[in-house]
Amino acid sequence: MAAKAIENIASAVSGSSHQLATTDIGSALWYLFTHSTVEAVRVTAISALSRLTRVLPAVFLAVIDTCGPAAILEGVGGAGARVQQHLLTAMATALLTSPIQTHRVTQSMDLVLKVLRCLESPSTVTRAKALLLLLLLIQDNTHTLLFCCQHRLVLHLERDLRKATPLRENPIQSGYLTQCLDLLIVYLGSTASLILEEVLCALRGVIGRRHPTTAQSKKLKPTLPSMSVVLELLSSQVFRCQIVTEEFITQTGLLLNYIASIESNETNLASSLGAAVCEELIRTSLSIVEVLSQHHALITPHHSAVVVDAILPPLTTLAFSRNVEWDAGSSHNQIFALVTKSLLPRYETLLRAAEPIPLYALKLLVSMTEHSMHICSFIKHSRILPAVFQLIMANSSNVTSGMVQSAVALLCNLSGDTVLDLEPLYQQGLIEVVVSTFPEAALIHLDGEGNAGRKVSHHVLPALLELLHNILKQLSAVVRSALQMSTENQEVSEEALQCLSMLVQLYGGEGYDCLSPSCLQSFSHMLRTHMHPEDHRIQRSTLRIIKRLVQTTERSDWSECPEGAGLLCLLQDITTSNRCHVDLAPVAAEILQVICGS
Repeated sequence: MAAKAIENIASAVSGSSHQLATTDIGSALWYLFTHSTVEAVRVTAISALSRLTRVLPAVFLAVIDTCGPAAILEGVGGAGARVQQHLLTAMATALLTSPIQTHRVTQSMDLVLKVLRCLESPSTVTRAKALLLLLLLIQDNTHTLLFCCQHRLVLHLERDLRKATPLRENPIQSGYLTQCLDLLIVYLGSTASLILEEVLCALRGVIGRRHPTTAQSKKLKPTLPSMSVVLELLSSQVFRCQIVTEEFITQTGLLLNYIASIESNETNLASSLGAAVCEELIRTSLSIVEVLSQHHALITPHHSAVVVDAILPPLTTLAFSRNVEWDAGSSHNQIFALVTKSLLPRYETLLRAAEPIPLYALKLLVSMTEHSMHICSFIKHSRILPAVFQLIMANSSNVTSGMVQSAVALLCNLSGDTVLDLEPLYQQGLIEVVVSTFPEAALIHLDGEGNAGRKVSHHVLPALLELLHNILKQLSAVVRSALQMSTENQEVSEEALQCLSMLVQLYGGEGYDCLSPSCLQSFSHMLRTHMHPEDHRIQRSTLRIIKRLVQTTERSDWSECPEGAGLLCLLQDITTSNRCHVDLAPVAAEILQVICGS
């Protein structure tokens, strides 16, 4: 009777209820609840205690201090729905005012698990109150949130949301559940980006370090596993729309860059955190990208802003990395086969499609060609290049556009490796494209401050200069090869010599192999076979080329090889020989002086 009277009085917050809200009455009601064998008495006692806690949370905090959180939540298991509801209410109300007791509860995963099991109750009110208590426990506690996600929290949320209309349950109670669900969903939806930022912040300080400090390792250990929370939330249709924003995609791109550094061993975390933690981080991060790739409607609005620029480059680096331990050793070959057999053959169609598809297609090609020589070789001998050249020519009046910028960057990648043959590029119109585009880019660059695309042109012009540089270096190698041909073809020899003279005036001895043994032998051969006075023009041109190369080369060991020594002897002979033209001796002497001075 006394418990019932207290329950009735405490139903309304008033002066009388405040007089009853004491720790002694609270302890007495708890004793009655835990020792009575009559269920109705137990329900009345815990109901009265719960209502008093609403008036003064310290009432139930005193019970927690006396009995401990474990004893409180022990009463949740196996109890009826009404007892569970009152206990969960009292617990949440008390913990709301006591961070210390909240911390005590979250330190025991067994206690958290008891609350999670309340989500399996058939009572909507019990599930709703359990959601509120869980919201209180996981706030600012990523470790507890991770544990809850590992124990099907998201699954429970999805199940309750799928119940479109309450059929046999009280509509009012069902509405209460919906409100509690909304509170938790809003909080969790905002948590993913915060967790990702916390992980990025922890990684930012160690990227590029071979040995993280103890403090850094201590921060990383509890932080990195929380990435699985992001994956769990992103994989759910309940949270996906809230999570995927431009900022989130940008953060994911930055994370992939960090992952590429870890995977390449540029950043060594395995020694301090263990290989399993690193592997799990890489696997989780790539799974996040996989989820994004499966939902085009969510990422399409962000294509131009971040997806192509932020996600694809580091993802391509990882895809073509030599350090990745692919499953069964065949995944790398599968990716390469997928790109070359399925993707690239369709590229001609993609490059001729309506905008913005060609721009995104070009950016993906740029990323792939930066990391795979095999992809470069495949593209050079495919039908992709004519379509690329057509895009450049079609946009030649707007060379500062992203289309031209990406296309020129692609050509730079294709022309940058001297091992690869550039003849396919020349045959398909590379020179014509450079000749057409370069003057326009230079004019825009010099035009002045008023041009709207001026900032972008700063990227286009250096890229065009790099492309021209690659072309001329390749031509220089061809010309040197021509010089090594038989001098029986006088016309070829003289033309090659003139081309080499112009290239040397432009680039000097920039190429490391400009004074290679084969080149030195060619120079000696040219000088010996044109000793007659009537050939003094060829000899003079050859000597001037040698002089320019000797003055500008960074190599100092070229004269130590047999071919270099032979050329030095020949130069000394020219300075003293009566058979050579009088104009040659001073040039040969200048070359010897430069060599001796270096």
